[in-house]
Amino acid sequence: MPRQTTPTSKITTYGWSTRVVGMVRRRTPDVNTSPPGASALVDSVYEQIVGLLIDQRIAPGSPLRTEALGTELGVSATPVREALARLETTGLVDRSAHRGWRVAPPLSRNDQIKIIELRLLLEPENARQACGRADDALRAELAELAARQTAAPVGPDYAGYADYLKADWGFHLLIASSTGNPYLEKAFTTVSGYLQRFQLFDQHVITDARECTSEHGAILDAFTRRSPEIAAAAMRDHLQRLRDRVAAGSDS
Repeated sequence: MPRQTTPTSKITTYGWSTRVVGMVRRRTPDVNTSPPGASALVDSVYEQIVGLLIDQRIAPGSPLRTEALGTELGVSATPVREALARLETTGLVDRSAHRGWRVAPPLSRNDQIKIIELRLLLEPENARQACGRADDALRAELAELAARQTAAPVGPDYAGYADYLKADWGFHLLIASSTGNPYLEKAFTTVSGYLQRFQLFDQHVITDARECTSEHGAILDAFTRRSPEIAAAAMRDHLQRLRDRVAAGSDS
């Protein structure tokens, strides 16, 4: 059964808005009660704070005070507060009732491996189901994201590889959101820890880009061949290889 689509060209990836080709289905329309331009401002502030955290320019455990960050970024405290609320879902920041927001401690390599093992339980099935429902529009969207990831620079620092990171995560999220099963999609989007892997890279340069883009290419090829079982196997192979790279320290 073809996936149901509604006209839009935006998917949310860990708080980012990533342009993709064609149509991305939405179960409910977006409702934006913010003033005109507010969403774009929050997106910009979010990006700048992510850069500060990924590049570790703010030490783990440090408080994140909205007024001070707003002054540093040249904005009011309001968009900073909204950006920090988004960042809670990434695991990059912690919040407590009495202490406010703080920079979360970086995940250990062992924690990263456990997160990938969780993804191994979810994503091969996501790929199988999404491939079984895929239409030409979805295949085109995946191909566009794969092409953007391949062409994107890989550093130095977050500003240098942000486009790579968005295309990478967007590829996985688009598959998860195309299964036709909202519970699979929700399970996938609640997995945090993706961004923290990038804190492991030496000199803040992605060193396994060639491997990742090749593995995404194999997944895309399975979608092109309309083979759900091959898509599931390719996704499993990708995540197993990623887990092995993290375990060996060859991704840093």
